[in-house]
Amino acid sequence: MRLRSVPPGLSLVCMTEDTSGIDIRRDDGKALIGVLAVLEGLIRAGRIGPSEVTSLRRRLARDGVIEVDDRVTDGGTDDVATGLGDLNVRLRRALGEVW
Repeated sequence: MRLRSVPPGLSLVCMTEDTSGIDIRRDDGKALIGVLAVLEGLIRAGRIGPSEVTSLRRRLARDGVIEVDDRVTDGGTDDVATGLGDLNVRLRRALGEVW
């Protein structure tokens, strides 16, 4: 596999399982990291409503970020907050931040 050069301000990020890369602006990645962190914090603080958390849970489950047990109906938020935190860590690693 031959890596192509990446213009300044961009990072080559492998985003798919087949290791094909896409370009993402480093600033966009940093913004997404911040948004994920704020959203995770708001969920953990109980400042996001149950219907919004449910929508996020469905989306994260559909994209394989979290697993949802359909038998659980308590509407907790830990799975969603943890999923957002895990997603944030993976994005930070993809952007080459030290961990």
